[in-house]
Amino acid sequence: MSLIIAESAFAQNSTNYIQIQETNPWDFFMDDVYDLEHDMIIPNAFVLKVRTVNNGATIRARQQLLTYPTNFAPNGQGHLAIDFTSTNSTNATNIVTGMLVITSTNQQIFKQPQMSSSLSVRNFYYDLVIIETGYDYFFPGYYTFRAIFTMTQP
Repeated sequence: MSLIIAESAFAQNSTNYIQIQETNPWDFFMDDVYDLEHDMIIPNAFVLKVRTVNNGATIRARQQLLTYPTNFAPNGQGHLAIDFTSTNSTNATNIVTGMLVITSTNQQIFKQPQMSSSLSVRNFYYDLVIIETGYDYFFPGYYTFRAIFTMTQP
């Protein structure tokens, strides 16, 4: 299994943006029975950097792409998840603090109120998780997941 790594880019402009920064490599390799029966975790996998000077913002995530081996039919359940670990924000709200399975539906992961300084950046740290696949879901081959993180301002 592998993940397509998001490139860091300004989503809005230099004073209102979300940026993802990989902090640990995002490759998963399943090569024994144990890997099928347990979650695989990449600790400290990435940080979401948020700057919201003009307005507050809602941050969401969704799965955009899943590719899998020919002749395999996925069971429709999500197997990619993120797990919030920490933040330097003192006023973020509605933070999903447990493991969140990424699906094709936009899911809110937190809200960041407007910041008072144009130089401030709030960092949100996450682990990346492949939820145990079990034997029914596993099919030998190469899988690719792509997740999209969006920032919406009023």
